[in-house]
Amino acid sequence: MIWLKYASVLNVFELMSSLVGFYYWGKIKNTYWKYFPIYLAIVFVTDIIGVIYLHYFKELIINIDIYRYWGIPIQFFFFFWLYYQYFKNSKISYLPFVGTGLFVILWIVEEIWLRENKLLFGTLAYSTGCIMLLIFLLAYIKSLTKSEELIDFKKNMMLWTSLGVLLFYIGTLPFFGMRTPLFEVFPELFYTFNSIQYFLCCSMYFLFTIAFIWGQPK
Repeated sequence: MIWLKYASVLNVFELMSSLVGFYYWGKIKNTYWKYFPIYLAIVFVTDIIGVIYLHYFKELIINIDIYRYWGIPIQFFFFFWLYYQYFKNSKISYLPFVGTGLFVILWIVEEIWLRENKLLFGTLAYSTGCIMLLIFLLAYIKSLTKSEELIDFKKNMMLWTSLGVLLFYIGTLPFFGMRTPLFEVFPELFYTFNSIQYFLCCSMYFLFTIAFIWGQPK
């Protein structure tokens, strides 16, 4: 299966970013960035388990539930927390809390009232999470342009991380926002976009790797 090859390549990029993060543990161990390689390791293990259930055990529903109840929420919660760490001494430190609250509320709404088919992808909470990340990104860019960090941007860990988040979560928002109807009505187009999202996801983890190599934590 072609998707298994894509998933395997993605797993390599995930593992690489985590291992590189631990390799540079010395420069991040006294900052909030020390949790980043741990998070990446969790994502890697989660995806491996998801592949095992889907490919080897043919358990599609279990695979979906792994991401619905664990894989996707932990991604948004981590990045909301990461941006809170960056904004916590600013006037907009409340934004990550707003994003977390909206995501949780809409996730619950989807689970209780809006999802009748267990195989459907929950687009409402996911799309809202991506929109909140976009808001954080715009706020970060605005803050960056007014600071001296822009001068030596190569060493800015948050910049490389934000570029990765922008590339995947915002770049694939239209696809994930229409994932279910696209799969049901235009399956060929669905698989084309699905291949693209694997590429963008690999690119995101590559940028995370760059963040560890070049970046200096603040």
